[in-house]
Amino acid sequence: MRKILTSLIVIGILSSGVFSLSQAFFNDTETSTGNVLSAGAIDLKIGNNSFYNGQASGITSWSLDDLNALRPLVGSYEVRQVCETVRLTRSSLAHDKALIGFCGGPWTVASYMVAGGSSDRVDAKLAAFRRDPWFVALIDRLVVESIEYLVAQAEAGAQAVQIFDSWAGDLIGDQLQEFVLDPISRIVAGVQARVAGLPVIVFARGIGSHQIKAAALPGVNAIGVETELGLDEIDVNVALQGNLDPVALLAGEDVARREALMVCAKIPKERHIFNLGHGIRLGTDPAVVGAVVDAVRRSEA
Repeated sequence: MRKILTSLIVIGILSSGVFSLSQAFFNDTETSTGNVLSAGAIDLKIGNNSFYNGQASGITSWSLDDLNALRPLVGSYEVRQVCETVRLTRSSLAHDKALIGFCGGPWTVASYMVAGGSSDRVDAKLAAFRRDPWFVALIDRLVVESIEYLVAQAEAGAQAVQIFDSWAGDLIGDQLQEFVLDPISRIVAGVQARVAGLPVIVFARGIGSHQIKAAALPGVNAIGVETELGLDEIDVNVALQGNLDPVALLAGEDVARREALMVCAKIPKERHIFNLGHGIRLGTDPAVVGAVVDAVRRSEA
């Protein structure tokens, strides 16, 4: 039977701030209300830059001392709360329902941190092109913290984890390899060295034909595929997750069912995890989502 991610429970601090700076933290996850960015209530400052309630002037030139001053993620209050949520959720789920842990990819996390929480990635791209030492060190730090964060979720009850690099498609060539694929590969290796056999899903959104490279990373069990790329266009030996256009859900039940079944027809069910190609959009009718899930299930009967 084709697997369906009907209620993927995403646990993530890492999508927009992997660790707390000055005891504040950021959280950016794809939710039923779209892309939500929120901040802790405590002001956050590095030098003259201040973060408060998700607003910031951005940090375009950190020192290595600034990076070394960041509070470690391991053992923090925020992560303890996340892990307690994982434990409680796992205990309430049926045995045949999997709980998936989550972290943001280092490139996406770093781009939010540099931009002060906004989705403008120009300054982060400039730092990547220049290979600024502080930016390279930030990516390295995010890799280390991401490993610890995913391991903590797995130990709390997550049975698989997903690395979600929302803005991977910003980079090409050497920058894509250095700041997206290589860091993700290091996270996968680090997590699986600590939690043997833990399935890992990688979603490097927007990298197109380079999804083949993501699928080839050692230890990757599945890749998420953006809406813009057909599942039948990717010749890989891992499972594929995706990739119904979230906008189709806004077009009503008939259109959404038709589009979902077209997605399912592109790949054998044994290799497919049916899901959206990105986050569900604000205003989506839950009844339409239910109709799509029922249609996919009936198609496998």
